[in-house]
Amino acid sequence: MRFSELEGDPFKRLITKKLYGLYDCVVCVSSKVASEMREVGIRCDRIIPIPIILERYAPSSRREPIILHVGASARKRSEVSVMAVKMLRDMGYDVKLVVVGHYRAGANESWVIVKERCSDSELRELYAKATALILPSEWEGFPYVVLEAQASGTPVVVGPGVPSEALVDGRSGFKVECFDPREYAEKIRLLLDNRSLWDYMSREARRYAENFDHVKIAEAYLSILEGGT
Repeated sequence: MRFSELEGDPFKRLITKKLYGLYDCVVCVSSKVASEMREVGIRCDRIIPIPIILERYAPSSRREPIILHVGASARKRSEVSVMAVKMLRDMGYDVKLVVVGHYRAGANESWVIVKERCSDSELRELYAKATALILPSEWEGFPYVVLEAQASGTPVVVGPGVPSEALVDGRSGFKVECFDPREYAEKIRLLLDNRSLWDYMSREARRYAENFDHVKIAEAYLSILEGGT
C-alpha cells in the first residue's frame, strides 16, 4: 500500500488512521514506508525488513549475458529496462533482456525474452545466471526481487522508488535516481566491462542479503512479542 495516496482522500485517510490506531505495535518494512505513514499521521513503531530463506538461493560465478527485469506492473517501468538494454546492444554488447511478467515485445526486439509465467524454481535459476537485475521502479515498499537477486550474488541496478536500505549503493548494486535509460545502461556497462567489479559486487550482494535471513527477522518480531523495543 502506498500511504502517500491517502493524502488525496480524507475519508480513506481517516479510516486508515483509526484502523492502525487499534494495534499495539505497527511494523514497517522500510524507512520509506515509515516516512509515508508519518506524512499522513500514522505511527510506525518499528522498522523490520522482509525475510528471506537464504539457502534457497545459490550464488554462481558462471553467468550469461542476461539482464533480468522482474515485474509486470506499470510502476516497475519495464520500458526503461528495454531501452537501457537496447542502448547497450547499440554499443556492441551482445546482451539480452529477460522480462518476467507481461511485456509486448516488438518485431525488432528478438533480444527481449518474455516469461509471463515463471515458477519459483525457474526464477531462482534466472537470478543465478543473470549478470544483473534491473528494476527502474517508481515505488516499492521493499521489493523481494531485489533481495532475492542479491541473495543469488547478482548485482542490482534499481530506480528511485526502491528504498535505500534494499541494497548498498556502490557495493551490492547501484541506485539510479531517475528514469533515464542511459543512466541504467551506464551502470550495467560498468559491470559488463569490469569483471573484478562484478565479482566484488556479487560477493557484497550475497553478504548484504544475509542481513535479512528469516531467522534474524523472526527474532526481531519475537522481541516485540516478548515486550522488547
